[in-house]
Amino acid sequence: AVVSTQSTGMHKRRIDTLTDLVTPLNKQHFLQICRALRFELGEARNQMVSLKYSIAAELPNEQQNWKKINNLCFAAIQEFEAFCDLLRDPSGNFPEVLAEDTVKPFIVAQIY
Repeated sequence: AVVSTQSTGMHKRRIDTLTDLVTPLNKQHFLQICRALRFELGEARNQMVSLKYSIAAELPNEQQNWKKINNLCFAAIQEFEAFCDLLRDPSGNFPEVLAEDTVKPFIVAQIY
């Protein structure tokens, strides 16, 4: 449990740092960086879900843990949606063909 607590703390700091980096960036001027950071945030939050789930499984009656997991799941989904939105063209549609380096992250984001 100590390792899980340390890992969740590490991921929390990672999420905070990435959030601080992406929030002030202009999406038009730093599109590639914003895409990469949003996808990384989605993955980081998803890893937090896995860690918190392993902790909560040991204490199944702790409702607060399950609420945290639900909130983390929702936050991860929002990050993946933000990533996907950054792939849209100015009219709000996805391109017919994605760039080669965005295909895999797009599919991963859609699965979550």
